[in-house]
Amino acid sequence: MAKILVIDSDPQMGKALSNHLSQHGFQAASVLNGVDAAKLLNHDMPDLTIIDQDVSLTGIKTAQILRIKPENMKMPILLGLKPGAPEHTRKILKSAMEGGVSWVIARP
Repeated sequence: MAKILVIDSDPQMGKALSNHLSQHGFQAASVLNGVDAAKLLNHDMPDLTIIDQDVSLTGIKTAQILRIKPENMKMPILLGLKPGAPEHTRKILKSAMEGGVSWVIARP
């Protein structure tokens, strides 16, 4: 069973997404921030990490922190990005890719 870690500063959204993933056969957990994620990763490595752009530290900074450990380098990281102005979106996409994010998806 694939393990997915959800990092979302909104506890209701994080819980809703992890519950939805669990209902579809994934082993999912949610945390509120990058600090909690880093603690969890010391004990259990997920197959995928989903980060909301709005987590404290920003989602990109959280990805950079998670990538510090060599064992986290192969873990895919997906960043949920709010729609915005095209210039702002391009800047975030560039920063995300440079920061170790594997994929960026639009979210409502």
